[in-house]
Amino acid sequence: MDFSGFHGFCSRKQFVCLGLRGVLAICIMNEPGFVRRFRFWSVLTVISIYLLILVGGVVRATGSGMGCPDWPKCFGQWVPPTEASQLPANYKQVYTAQRVAKNQKLARTLASLGFRQVAGEIFAHPTQYIETEFNAVKTWIEYLNRLLGALIGIFVFVTAVVALPYWRRDRPVVWLAVGAWVLTGFQGGWGRW
Repeated sequence: MDFSGFHGFCSRKQFVCLGLRGVLAICIMNEPGFVRRFRFWSVLTVISIYLLILVGGVVRATGSGMGCPDWPKCFGQWVPPTEASQLPANYKQVYTAQRVAKNQKLARTLASLGFRQVAGEIFAHPTQYIETEFNAVKTWIEYLNRLLGALIGIFVFVTAVVALPYWRRDRPVVWLAVGAWVLTGFQGGWGRW
């Protein structure tokens, strides 16, 4: 089997090549454990982030963003309800009040940043005052989005930790991994807000 195409990719001492009828060759690098750990966690994190983007699109497309009106719990429970009978009798008023408060907070922030027209439209939009019926599907879509976001926060943190051995070898890797962790925390805080 001819592996001449892999000379620039890895040397004979660095890899073991396994062939499948001369068509497929897989190189398994003989590298330090911290490199393999970093590669595993960074690839897992990137794949998970793309999954979160997909789930975020589903949240947006289905209008499930307020499926859980409070944070970190959902309707005051750690495990969201599956039917309206599991909610307090006044859940519609509480749900509407929380939605209005969140929109008013956003509008005040936008107004303070100079976006007064947008803020006024948010305050004036009539749909924020409509009492909404409980929808278990939307609630669970939003809740799964939150769980996936929390899991990815852990993945990004672990990626930053396993990047630390790169400090002597390639400092930008460490700075970028730690920066990604800080920005993920910021994004999580913004999502809570």
